[in-house]
Amino acid sequence: MGILWARSGPGMTAEIESIKLATSKRGKLDLKSVPLDQDLTVTVRYVAIFPEGGEGELVVRLVDGEGNEILSDDEECKSKGGTQKYQGKYFMNETLAGEDMEIMVTLTVEAGQSKIEDKDSLAYVVEEGEDGTDGSRRGDAELEAARQKAAARFEEAMNAVNGLVAEGINESGLPEMLEKAAFLVQNATNMEQLVGESDSAMFYANYVINECNNRRNIAAQQRAAQQDIADCQSVMLSYARNNSANLTDFYLQGFSINDARTAATATVVATLASGGDYPGQKTSTGIRAEKQGGQWVVTYFGTA
Repeated sequence: MGILWARSGPGMTAEIESIKLATSKRGKLDLKSVPLDQDLTVTVRYVAIFPEGGEGELVVRLVDGEGNEILSDDEECKSKGGTQKYQGKYFMNETLAGEDMEIMVTLTVEAGQSKIEDKDSLAYVVEEGEDGTDGSRRGDAELEAARQKAAARFEEAMNAVNGLVAEGINESGLPEMLEKAAFLVQNATNMEQLVGESDSAMFYANYVINECNNRRNIAAQQRAAQQDIADCQSVMLSYARNNSANLTDFYLQGFSINDARTAATATVVATLASGGDYPGQKTSTGIRAEKQGGQWVVTYFGTA
């Protein structure tokens, strides 16, 4: 069992029971010579128990002998009294031939201010390539790290577009950028294609995210402007009704508001009520409102 946090709560358990590595093409796996270009399955058995309202997470990382992260995965844990199982698949290619590798597992359980953590690891060595060399592991490890970074940014971009659609905001042009980013994440053969300053997966993903933010801000500004106009018109009509006698059917014509949305003018049109002179005749007068202390206030209303 690994290191536990000093703080722990009642009814909480975090225990990694075992880490095993296997392949379907061989019998017993020799951890001193793990095969290249074959599907490998890592199996982690663990126990996670926490009270209602708590949470647990299992993080599985594959690192090389120098501590460079090659792969990373995580899953949300359930609270169960028995053993739970995580399985992940990957393979070693020629770029990692002859390298020392380590599967590092962290299990975290927390509830309120209490937190328990257990850590364990499994070390192994990748078999030598046909020429007995380790190939260009360093360069390819960096490329894969860049690919993961670009893939994470691509996922952020995709979520940003989905959020835009959910808010009813026009997403035109963005799916095409996402397609470019996705293609490069999958097919890039050099760092420039993944994280370069232009025409890279990161470039297109960043463009999408920034554009989503811009469109969301514009939509918010438009909603605020529409609300300002509606609030101002409501104040104008309410004021006109409360300060006019023998008039009905009020409405506004020629409404105009300044760019700063701090002042507006309009013409109030109303109908003479029955019982007065010229019933049914239309009458109109000017009205002006200004925003004072965040509220619309009528500052001028002509005699109807």
